[in-house]
Amino acid sequence: MRPFCLDRAFALAATLAVAIGLGAGFWLVGGPGRQRAIAADQQRWQDLTTIAVNLHQGYLANTNHYRLPPELMPDGTPTDPITSQPYDYLRLSDRRYQLCASFATDSHTNARLKDPQRPYRGSRQHPQGRYCRDFDVSRSPD
Repeated sequence: MRPFCLDRAFALAATLAVAIGLGAGFWLVGGPGRQRAIAADQQRWQDLTTIAVNLHQGYLANTNHYRLPPELMPDGTPTDPITSQPYDYLRLSDRRYQLCASFATDSHTNARLKDPQRPYRGSRQHPQGRYCRDFDVSRSPD
């Protein structure tokens, strides 16, 4: 009768270890919904960078006479991955502009989740909610 009790104790200990491991995993990285929100925010940041790079390349092609467009052309311009709405663009001067997006998460709280192969740099930090970033078309975006 003794081996039966040991088997039960071992099974209980193994089950508790698995449950604790799963709980710790969800606590560290969040559930699937949180991971989707983080991935969408990473895509938003990449989209803003793509728009800024395209504007910078236009500037480099015509440095002397370049003026920022009054609005972004909808064809080929990335849109929010969840809402499919265009990102907000505000022309501040001939060379300065803002790009805005609504982020689902705060990048500071995602620091422990970042991909070690592609870490966030200081300029990639954003709060949860609407965030606008200033750019100068004569400078290469980060």
